[in-house]
Amino acid sequence: TPRLIWLGRDESGDARARGISGHAALLEELTSRGFEMVAFEHLSPLEQIAAMNGADIVIAPHGAGLANMIYSKPGALVIEIGTRQTQLHRWGDFVKCAHVSQCRYDTVFADVDGIEDLNKIPSMASGHRGVRVGRHATDQILSIVDEHLNLTQAPQASAR
Repeated sequence: TPRLIWLGRDESGDARARGISGHAALLEELTSRGFEMVAFEHLSPLEQIAAMNGADIVIAPHGAGLANMIYSKPGALVIEIGTRQTQLHRWGDFVKCAHVSQCRYDTVFADVDGIEDLNKIPSMASGHRGVRVGRHATDQILSIVDEHLNLTQAPQASAR
């Protein structure tokens, strides 16, 4: 299984499809760092567990697939890409999963897809909106990833 995962979605035919946009630059940068796209919809439950447990870094837009964080290995980095809508109505859904696995959990808040006026964030009653990843969110995610990669790849000081 890949050790660097972009947790994508197969939204074809899914009535709950929310979408993600503006993430091409992020995916290009992640691919250059060795990330691979995984869609849990195409994996069995055991394959999903193995993917999460084998990964050093997982990045995903807010969604149920992040509940698999409970299978992450201790010290793995999991980054949730949320929005102002998820911040207001759903933030903290996956914190407990991070505590169970003892992984490092981070959230980067991007824009709500299809919403221009950030003062008018729709409630969840009107539907869960998608994520629009802009330059600021891309930079934040890459900064967190690069810091984690540098820390985990740095030579360990020898014991004396």
